[in-house]
Amino acid sequence: MLGFHVALALLFVANRAPGTAAAATGFPLDDAWIHMVYGRSVAEHGLPYYNPGDAEAGFTSPLWVVALTLAHLLGAIFSAGPVALAKIAGTLCGAATTLGVLLLVWRLTQSRVATAFAALLAALCPIGAFAQVSGMEVTLCSAMAVWALVAYAHGRLWWTGTFVALAYLSRPELALLAIVLTAAALCARARPTARDKMRAAVPLVAPVAAAGSLWALYCWLAVGRPLPNTFYAKFDMGDATRIPSVLGEALLAVPANAWLAGIVLMALAVAHLYWLRDRVTATVLLIVPAALLFALARTRTFPPGFADYFAFYRYFAPVLPMMSAAMAIGLALPLRWATHETRAGRRRFGAAGLTIATLLAVVTLTPTAGRLAAASSSYAWHCQNMNEVQVALGHWVATETPTEAAVVVNDAGAIRYFGERRVIDLMGLNTGAFIDDPKDWGLVQGNAKLLQRFMRREGASHLIIFRPWFPALVQHEPHFSRLFEPVTHFTSPRYVVLDPRSGLDRMDVFCRRGATAAPGD
Repeated sequence: MLGFHVALALLFVANRAPGTAAAATGFPLDDAWIHMVYGRSVAEHGLPYYNPGDAEAGFTSPLWVVALTLAHLLGAIFSAGPVALAKIAGTLCGAATTLGVLLLVWRLTQSRVATAFAALLAALCPIGAFAQVSGMEVTLCSAMAVWALVAYAHGRLWWTGTFVALAYLSRPELALLAIVLTAAALCARARPTARDKMRAAVPLVAPVAAAGSLWALYCWLAVGRPLPNTFYAKFDMGDATRIPSVLGEALLAVPANAWLAGIVLMALAVAHLYWLRDRVTATVLLIVPAALLFALARTRTFPPGFADYFAFYRYFAPVLPMMSAAMAIGLALPLRWATHETRAGRRRFGAAGLTIATLLAVVTLTPTAGRLAAASSSYAWHCQNMNEVQVALGHWVATETPTEAAVVVNDAGAIRYFGERRVIDLMGLNTGAFIDDPKDWGLVQGNAKLLQRFMRREGASHLIIFRPWFPALVQHEPHFSRLFEPVTHFTSPRYVVLDPRSGLDRMDVFCRRGATAAPGD
């Protein structure tokens, strides 16, 4: 299992589609560098600072920060690169996820063929292979969620609660697991007494409540709010009418659903519940992905075509291993038809069942494996885009800006990690004060004078932004050119991270006029 995932990781990190080693040296999203900032800070200072001495709640995965802290500590001990160690950590989580899927399907079906199918489907998933070397927490929360289901299927409620708590600390939305599993545990007992309810609920709820309380306490002490900055910056109930289209796009983007075979298998899984002893657990396996998909579609804004981009689709990726397990349960149904015998000793539907199972397995596995090469190339170009813009800007900041000055940015991961300057994040993800009162820094109104005043007060010398994000400021504000001088820009010619027409392939650097003086001039 591990060897298979290592081979997949090598397929991705060794890809040189851009003609460089970007896939081995970089990450495909700037968010990965944000977590690297916090991991390095804990390794060096013992606390998750964004800027030295400034505790922030700019990370949504405390557990992944712990993993990246170990990557930096081990890197210092063994003279290894923390980037490579982060990719190794993700690969180990990917292997753990596939192992969990294998054990879960075996527990529920006792079918060797269905179990092998589940393991292959989970391991070969292109988005999963991409995610395991992305430097992101995706495969970590996949592993915690799947192992919570494994523990629940084996009746280990305290272990289930522990894994749910770890899943919550890897992605906050996975707290939904606690609700679904607690409801399932109560439904599993016929006419439960109050004592039965307590025995079922406490092991599932207590670990999550403890983990949630500690995380909320940290956030409150750091920024005065009980949830991480990303919740307040990105949470959006949005347009409820778009939920069906978002869910449809998310489902159809799964390679196993290329010819709708995966959807057919999940429908067969519902029918197969009648043949399984542990119907409640199998039902949970279907309800949990559905609940997570709905929650994501309801609380975030996803533009049309979002499934083409890892930056958006990564939020749905932890659901995919659970869907793989559900599809394997569905495959086990025609396999049962193929082996079912009547009382007279004759098999019914044997050939038909075997034919259906084989056809469904082929049309789900073929597109899944077939997209790996394209995903590997896309991964390399993602890393190349990041290296050409955000990482290059970080190195530029480290050499071209005053040591004592700050920089104001709107993509705040690699620039902070490599720039080694105090960074002010205009989006509020790592500078939580902006979420409370954005008027002071002037970008909402596009007021260059207010922005300059803010930068003077903070001792900030340079402004580094995507122009399309601030058209009112850069294009229409009459005082901007008088107060800010363009210095340079960094661009990525073949941009794939998001829609190339978005203009996010380029970041511009502006210097606040008069910023060469002492900070706070």
